[in-house]
Amino acid sequence: MSDTPKLLSTSAMALSSSALLLALIGVLKAKGIFSDADETNVYETALLLLEESEANDDTGAVELAREVIEAHLES
Repeated sequence: MSDTPKLLSTSAMALSSSALLLALIGVLKAKGIFSDADETNVYETALLLLEESEANDDTGAVELAREVIEAHLES
């Protein structure tokens, strides 16, 4: 398999996971189950989990993932 289908598959998985997470958080907030603080806590916990796995990543993917999450927290 060439790199293009692998990259497309990986990108599709990442996008679907992100869309599902954002949808879940949105639904929980709309139902009053989740607060803004809860949403922030989810993203901060995700950053901590990424930091724990960063030592095992030599591709830079974890750093890029952290940047995406940090940008969401700043918005």
